[in-house]
Amino acid sequence: MISRMTMKFVMLATFATVFLFSASAYAAKPGEVLTSLESGWQRYDDTDPNIYWSTTPTRFSPVPDWYNKTDTGSATIGTKIVFYFQGTQVRLIGGTYKNKSNNISVKIDGNPAGEFSQYSSTAIAQVLLFEKTGLDSGIHMVEVTNNQSAWMELDAVDIDATGSLISFQPTILQASTDNSVVTLHWDSIPQASGYNVKRSTTAGGPYTTIASAVTSSFYKDTTATPGVTYHYVVSTVTSGCESSNSVEAKAALPQIPETPNELKASAGIASVKLNWSSVSNTTGYNLKRASASGGPYTTIATVTGTTYTDLSVSNGNTYYYVISAVNSDGESKNSKEVSATPAELVVHRVLLTLTLTTGLEKEYDLSLDEVNAFLDWYEKKSAGSGAALFIFNKHENNIGPFKSRKDYIVYDKILTFGINEYVPAR
Repeated sequence: MISRMTMKFVMLATFATVFLFSASAYAAKPGEVLTSLESGWQRYDDTDPNIYWSTTPTRFSPVPDWYNKTDTGSATIGTKIVFYFQGTQVRLIGGTYKNKSNNISVKIDGNPAGEFSQYSSTAIAQVLLFEKTGLDSGIHMVEVTNNQSAWMELDAVDIDATGSLISFQPTILQASTDNSVVTLHWDSIPQASGYNVKRSTTAGGPYTTIASAVTSSFYKDTTATPGVTYHYVVSTVTSGCESSNSVEAKAALPQIPETPNELKASAGIASVKLNWSSVSNTTGYNLKRASASGGPYTTIATVTGTTYTDLSVSNGNTYYYVISAVNSDGESKNSKEVSATPAELVVHRVLLTLTLTTGLEKEYDLSLDEVNAFLDWYEKKSAGSGAALFIFNKHENNIGPFKSRKDYIVYDKILTFGINEYVPAR
């Protein structure tokens, strides 16, 4: 039989055990003051850089009753607080008073998660305003919205002891180039409504926003000037809050030369002479040739000047030419096409037959220049001026054993003359 004393001891021990268990299992509820961090939680101050406001807030400090003696707030209706965290649970800590908003809503990962009020007749610090537990383990976005023109204030954020507040700025930014575009790629941020792309010609900024509300995680900058080095950053915009800038990436478009203009081609005997206007920022020119209009073209020479004579051509064939400028960054587009057809030189000669007043006929085999010189002399003499004699050089025609032979013809002795042009046989 159990004695009465023994029964009392058992009952007392049982009561003590229940009391201790209940005390250790107790957790604060929304609306209660929570100045001490509970087991399984960690606290971030309102000054943490990963907590963003959609409007410029007011920071109160020092305030003795608040966590770390700071508090941040805004009385603007529509103001949002946004932060991301890694974990499964979250709490919002703040003060209550009669000047504070009684209509504040919370979304987690874009879904409504509850509402709370910071209104009370007396001032109370470090109140557990909102709590959400049982979330899937992972990254979550919290969006807190003030729906009243009264103060919404935040003193601290509690999350899992093993979790963390994380930045929602892009952490990876890469830049690449082709001939005319800088392409940027970055890591996408969950629940982001858009991204702002910024650039500067100086490392570290200041940056100018060149694109806002970009909805994809890449962007093509078509306004970059070739040869200029740009430094890019990207920020995330979520629910009206803009993150800090990402890491910086730099890129410079290649400064490819302009296309040469005024390419000209002149045909010669088994040759084509080419010339063109010079181009700045170039180290040379590629001469290209084709046997058909429009190509395909083959590069026949790379030169540094602005003229070139193509000697690897055949008479009677038409050749089509383009030119491009090159430097260490690349090659320009081809110029407009020109064409030329080299040909053999056709030599014309003349048989000049003179009939003298004595009845004697003389025949001379002359070049066109020599015939023109005779005609010029004859016309001047007919007009009463010029030399009395014209000298014909017989060159190698019937000179016999002599080194040279020349005929001197007096104007007055010429009765008639005839001219017969011909092309010598090859």
